[in-house]
Amino acid sequence: MDSDTTPSQRLEQLEKQAHALRSQHATLRTQLAHAVTTNLRFLDQKTTATSISLPSLLPLPEDPAALVDELSTLHAAGQYLQYLKELQALTRHAEKLSRSADRAFNDGDAANYVREFSDAVDGFSQAMGYAIAVEQIAEQGQLSSSPALLHHGATAVARVYATGVTLRGMLSAAAQQALKKCSWPPPIMGDTLLDSPTGTGDSPYPSDERKVEFTGFSNATDTDAVAVVQHVFIIQLTLQRAMEYKKFAALTRSGADNVGTDDVGSTVPVLWPAEELVAGVSAWLQHHFAQGLPTDRADKPEWLFAASLKAARQCAPYAEELQPCIDAHQLQQWYSLQLEFSRALGSSAVAGIVRNHVLPRLTYLNDAAAWLHFVDEAINFERGLAPLRGIVALPDSISGSQRLEGEGEDGEQGRAVAHAFSVIEILFEREEWSKGWLGAERDDAERQVDAAVEARDAWKPAVESDPAVAGELAVGLGSSGLGDAALGTQSSPAGATQQASKHEFYPPTCAQSILSLINVLFSRQGYLFAAQNRNHFTKEVLQPCLKAFRGRLNAMLLRSEQFDHLLDATGISKNGAIICAAHFIEHNLREPAGTLLMAVMSDEALAAAVEKEAASMTTFRRQWAYKLAKVAIDTFQTGFNAYKKKLSIFAAASPVDGITAMLPPPGPSPSLLPAADGLQTLLQALSSHLDAVLFRDVWRAIALAVNYALFNDVATEAEFSEQGAEQLNYDVDALIGVFGACTSRPAAHFKESKEACTLLKLKTEEAQMLMAAAHGGAAVGQEALVSAGIKALNVDQVRSVLARKVDLMPEGDLA
Repeated sequence: MDSDTTPSQRLEQLEKQAHALRSQHATLRTQLAHAVTTNLRFLDQKTTATSISLPSLLPLPEDPAALVDELSTLHAAGQYLQYLKELQALTRHAEKLSRSADRAFNDGDAANYVREFSDAVDGFSQAMGYAIAVEQIAEQGQLSSSPALLHHGATAVARVYATGVTLRGMLSAAAQQALKKCSWPPPIMGDTLLDSPTGTGDSPYPSDERKVEFTGFSNATDTDAVAVVQHVFIIQLTLQRAMEYKKFAALTRSGADNVGTDDVGSTVPVLWPAEELVAGVSAWLQHHFAQGLPTDRADKPEWLFAASLKAARQCAPYAEELQPCIDAHQLQQWYSLQLEFSRALGSSAVAGIVRNHVLPRLTYLNDAAAWLHFVDEAINFERGLAPLRGIVALPDSISGSQRLEGEGEDGEQGRAVAHAFSVIEILFEREEWSKGWLGAERDDAERQVDAAVEARDAWKPAVESDPAVAGELAVGLGSSGLGDAALGTQSSPAGATQQASKHEFYPPTCAQSILSLINVLFSRQGYLFAAQNRNHFTKEVLQPCLKAFRGRLNAMLLRSEQFDHLLDATGISKNGAIICAAHFIEHNLREPAGTLLMAVMSDEALAAAVEKEAASMTTFRRQWAYKLAKVAIDTFQTGFNAYKKKLSIFAAASPVDGITAMLPPPGPSPSLLPAADGLQTLLQALSSHLDAVLFRDVWRAIALAVNYALFNDVATEAEFSEQGAEQLNYDVDALIGVFGACTSRPAAHFKESKEACTLLKLKTEEAQMLMAAAHGGAAVGQEALVSAGIKALNVDQVRSVLARKVDLMPEGDLA
């Protein structure tokens, strides 16, 4: 646009362009009418002589859709220019009324300037109606090909909004003048709210400015000033609803009962009258807590918060006397001025000091303890302010020690207190603030993890440290689906060491401490309103804390593994406790209760993050449980190797000529006893230090390995006479008996070995028939195996076992 062209000249140019567009529109309509007339005449001539369908007789324009779009654009452009012209005229009128109101206010005639303000706001509201229409047409996108036209409209809309901002400033000045005449704000500290909380008498206002103490608007001596306050507040609300029409429309659609107690409050602005009432308190807070006075201390945010809460408790009830101003706009369904005052105090007065003064100083100090202390006090402030915002009453405060110990807080209360305008949400407005706080939280959480892991009784079972925990952790294993998972199911005598495998969970004291820490962190996260802020906290604090704990556990187990202490007398107790701790934390993450349950139920992203950490903990504890099983298996194999070196005993001669040979008493092979005894000792140790679930996984893995060793290394490798088959059966039963303390059906885990014994004990004729059937094909062989009671082994395995019977071997194959 030429810089020498005035707005009026530019508007004339746009009107000429619009006139040209309207002419084009008329021409197109004429062309369309002509086309329709021509086709109708053609139709009239042809309908009696042909049966061709109607659509084929009506040739349309080449691109009718484009024609319709062009007509719509022309119509929108015409409307846009019409609204724009009206908007400019009404804006000029509103500006004129605004100037007139300003002059009236400066003249000091209250009745006159209130009337002038009312007229100016009415004029502004009319202009806003056209501004809204202009914005809506622009948002439809039909004028995207006319950027100059859109730019002119945006400039006109910005001009009317600027007029609204000017009017708001005037109304605010008038409100503050009238409130001071009413002696607002009321006394709160010392003689008046304007006195210093330290008794110094420092005040942001001249001492003679307050001559009459405030006792309520209904008791004010200057009734005219109260009337001015009421009129100005009503006019302010008219202006606010016009300027922020989208937010108030959303509030109406939401149907919420009260913005002070509903999440919809996050999208609805604080009412301007409430901000006017808070302004006097805000000035006093600014003076004492943000201007270098002795009360302005970065290490004492509780002073600011305590003074603010006291002001809210004493001032908010007086605001209720002005509720009719809200009722005049039919907003009482959503707003209570008493609650709105407290909301404005937190989101405007306190938040302003925190944002502009406190947090920059904390960033400069870069002290983790100061960040943590600030958030502790901010939480206490929000909890104290909650009842004044209409939230159910909560405990007054929590101390730093309670925060560390997981007491005094509840995640559900945190979510009830959380709101979009809270002091804590301000921490996420700038990266250095959120980084400072979350870094301090993470470092403190990791320090607590280290302290929990390194505590003197860290790996002592919690049921021994606190007998009350035993009842919470002990379960009826039979009803839990775990089976007979404990070695020795009788109750331990008084003073005896607890058997870990009698408990579904057997956490050490350390795990209880970590769970308390996790709950505290989830509680603190609950005070964050915005989902993205909660996710940020999860990623920067919660997940690193859990990873740090898992890393410490893994490092200790790796060190033990490096020195071969996983299952020895010095390592099994602590190593078992470490794995039990991982299982306990995994369970509480995957099946949360209390604080954690409420958190994950209300936040899908958090639930996904928690499940990810639970899965990592599952992988960790299974990995190390199976490593314990492997060590036990390797130990067993060492003794089992001596047994395998004497497989020739199984080929001993069978009774001859009906005379029974001189045989030792029935029982397991002497060479197997050391391995069996060692295995039983290991299982007893594992049972003493692993909870029921972990012990079940470990002994089943060991049983599987023992079963495979018997089948693969003995039953299919040695040569068996009838006596040797009986001996193998004794040996298998002996090892099965070792697992009898783990389950009531140990033989179910040795099916292959037991079926091998059954095959080896068959009479020669039966074995030959079964071998023949096995060579007769898979289907025939499998049917014969089922008839013989063989279910776990397949045909190939049966042939391999039967081939080891001495009486079925060709003579040349005998050793």
